This record gives sequence, C-alpha cells and structure tokens, in this order.
Amino acid sequence: MFDSSSSSANNHQSFAKAIFFCFSLYPALIPSTTPRFRCQHDANMLSTITTIALMATAAFALPGGSTYGSSKPTCMEVGTKVKSWTVENFDYHATYMSLAPGQFTHVKGYVNFDLVNPALPYKAKCSALCESQPEPFSDKKATFKCKVDKKYGTDAASFKFNLATGKLEIKQSWACAKEGGRFEADGFVTVKNPQCTDLTTTNNLWRKGSLYSTREVACPKIKVKAPVKNLSAVL
Repeated sequence: MFDSSSSSANNHQSFAKAIFFCFSLYPALIPSTTPRFRCQHDANMLSTITTIALMATAAFALPGGSTYGSSKPTCMEVGTKVKSWTVENFDYHATYMSLAPGQFTHVKGYVNFDLVNPALPYKAKCSALCESQPEPFSDKKATFKCKVDKKYGTDAASFKFNLATGKLEIKQSWACAKEGGRFEADGFVTVKNPQCTDLTTTNNLWRKGSLYSTREVACPKIKVKAPVKNLSAVL
C-alpha cells in the first residue's frame, strides 16, 4: 500500500487513497538392456510458490487548486520493460549404470532451476527428469512445464534443454488482470558449468549379469541471465 497526505495551516487535511492488485502472472534405478527414452517434469521436486503481488496508486488534492499525484508503474508498463530472465539455482546431475564394459544400460538426468521474471512477484519452479540413451536431454523437441501457483490463473512457463549444446530455451506467458492484458515471451541462453564433476566406478569383481560400473555427473548450482528474444503484449 502507498499512502500520501498533505496538510495546510489554514485548510483541513485532504487525501485520497486508491489501491489495485495486479495478479500477472523418481522411478527406481532398474538396469535394463532395452534402450528407452522418457522425459517428464518431476513434480516431486517442485515446491509451493508463496508470493504477494501488489501494485498501488495514490492521489491527493491540496487547497488552492494545486493537485499532486504519485503512482507506481502498472503491470502492463512493467511488462513491456522485461529484457531478460534470471535462471537461479540451475542444477544438473545424472547417473549412468552399466551391465557390461562399454555399455550403459540405464541413463537418468535431472534439471532443476527457478525462473525469475522481474515483472512478476513469484518464481516459477522448473524441474525435469529424463531417461534416455546414450545421454539424457538429447531430444530437442522435449518440452517441460514449470510449476506456477494456481492463484496466478493462466500464467505459465516451460523450457527445453539440450545437454550436448547446453542450450536452455524458455517460454513464459503472464496476465495483467487489472488492465485486461497479457504478455508472451521467449528466449534462450547457453548454460555451461565448468565445475561439474564426472566420476566412474568399476566393479572389479564383475560377472556377466551383474552391475559392471556406475557413472555420476554432478554440477553445483549456478545463476545465469537468459535474454528475452521475443516479447508480445495483447490488450
């Protein structure tokens, strides 16, 4: 809330307040010799989003005909200035299992991050689990939905991730309820983390039919800026 007041020695104090709200916007590791591809958003890794969205205006009149006003930008005004997202806590890790030398029979990758839009009062929670061979996140067409609290209505976000190139594609749409408009944006960024660790452990007592080796890839969380390439507004 934004409060505004004015006083005069010879006149009664007068003020007016106006407020408006803008509401914009893990399966078991069972080795298998049969190649498979399965990617999905991982609902278990998504947390509840708790935020407060407030936009306020205030105006007041002073005696003698002088009028002063002060207001914050509207939801639509703020939305038109969005140039980039912040991708926070981007986390990639993967596990590989092999039943024979040179053959990984079970590959599982995870991606998690928070999507921050400067025009919005909440973070979209983005998470995905992908099982495929020989590498996870190798399907360029696979799209994963991010979690947005239902109280934000039709607001939505999604992403694509290509492990080989590190390309992270983002799409987001959000509404400005007060003005009756909405935005749609898309963009991408190349995510590279030089601090990832890659550890392979081999079973020296291996026999046919048993687990031969495991590989673990783990990357510390990082933060990157993702430029908005296209932004459209509809009133």
